[in-house]
Amino acid sequence: MTLNEEVKSSGKWIALILCVLSSVVINIPYLGYSTALPQIMLDLNINYTQASILSSATALTAGIGVLFGGILADKWGPARSVTFALLWLAIGQIIFAFMPSYSLILATRMFIGLGVTLIFAGTMAVVVRWFEGTNHMGVGVGGLLSSDGLGGMFSLYGYAFILSYFGWRTGSAIGAAVVFAMFLICYFYLREHPSYYQEEKEKKLHPVNNTEQTGFKRWVSIVMQKNVLIPACFIIGYIGANAVIVYWIPTILQEQGWSSELAGFISALYPFVGIAGALASGSISDRVGKKKPLVLISGLGMAASFIVSAIAIGAGQYTLLAAMLPIAGFCAYIGSPLVYIWAANAVGVKNVATANGFILAAGFLIGGTLYPFVCGYLKDILGTYSSGFMAAAISLVILNVIIPLFADDTNEFVTDDENKAIAN
Repeated sequence: MTLNEEVKSSGKWIALILCVLSSVVINIPYLGYSTALPQIMLDLNINYTQASILSSATALTAGIGVLFGGILADKWGPARSVTFALLWLAIGQIIFAFMPSYSLILATRMFIGLGVTLIFAGTMAVVVRWFEGTNHMGVGVGGLLSSDGLGGMFSLYGYAFILSYFGWRTGSAIGAAVVFAMFLICYFYLREHPSYYQEEKEKKLHPVNNTEQTGFKRWVSIVMQKNVLIPACFIIGYIGANAVIVYWIPTILQEQGWSSELAGFISALYPFVGIAGALASGSISDRVGKKKPLVLISGLGMAASFIVSAIAIGAGQYTLLAAMLPIAGFCAYIGSPLVYIWAANAVGVKNVATANGFILAAGFLIGGTLYPFVCGYLKDILGTYSSGFMAAAISLVILNVIIPLFADDTNEFVTDDENKAIAN
């Protein structure tokens, strides 16, 4: 192995570690406040529907922003986008800590949602670029998505102690300091893959030969690929299910007398156990090359878990509900890294951030916005959470089981010529 190859080999693991840490830390501004939701509802005097709008508003702006965030990450550089987003989120979190009214808190949640977009689109693009052409793509993407589990445990359990001890406002300010520290680390150490700098150099040296389409036509040519649309459907269910769990399970359990720390820990088991699912599926798919069977197992497991959860809530069996969360999380994270690889293989590494931006936008705008809102709305009008969980289960059967049946189960990236054809 040459010195240059050794640098690239170590570089991919450094990039993966920093992307994982960044994705973990941003759960503080994105999800961390959910364990303090009863405090916030009491402080601001708001109902369940208004509380659900806080999470839906964040997902809404994240979904809108990620459409453009993916394009920006492709053009500006995904590593640079991640670093900028961390600074944005640190600012948003400190503002959130001291806003005095519901309307201002809502505006801040929307501001934070925009920052989240660049993290999700940027980190995936960084990892795909560094791991392209290696035998570790599944491990790399699975490792990145395992940050959901680490971030969930960190923000819903560990951070819950800070919010409980200091109160949600001071605790939020402490969270902002943690995000800012991560910004400084990435500013000094997170780098683009060498291929990005080579592409930029070629564009400057040969601008007349750069005939790739830009703007709306290029975006449509990328996102209308079948193996981009199908992953988008899967991620709608994936993000929607995750949103229901992390936003409403802490409140459901606290209403039954569980402590905020225990409720946060139980909720965090969903993404935390998912780490094993993400890493296992990535490793298996790297070896056997087949992804569709694992994706279908993932969807079936998610849907079944939500059906049992709905029944458990209706019967008042909250211990059974708690037991279903790690099962649902394990199943959810089996499929999520694999559908991202489907999309990356379909559009090529140069277009992967744009494709991921569309996939995440669909997930946030539909899954992240509608799922928690519907759950809170049905609670207000029907007086129970079980109907919201059952509605989610039905959608998971459609989005995460039936639709993925039609995907092309490919394990090869498009060639450079095909990549250019997509862009043109």
